[in-house]
Amino acid sequence: MAKACMRKGLACMKLEEYQTAKATLETGASLAPGESRFTRLIKECDEHIESKVLPFELNS
Repeated sequence: MAKACMRKGLACMKLEEYQTAKATLETGASLAPGESRFTRLIKECDEHIESKVLPFELNS
């Protein structure tokens, strides 16, 4: 199941659906707590999400 979460998370990231990718990767991380790739990819999602939110906040 963790492998499926990894694949779906990566696919969502390629589609720039970072919120969905993060949620899927977090599920995978809970199923495979020792797998560091999940942690790295979740952090990458956070960075993309933050970079998309930040410009809108500056213009408000």
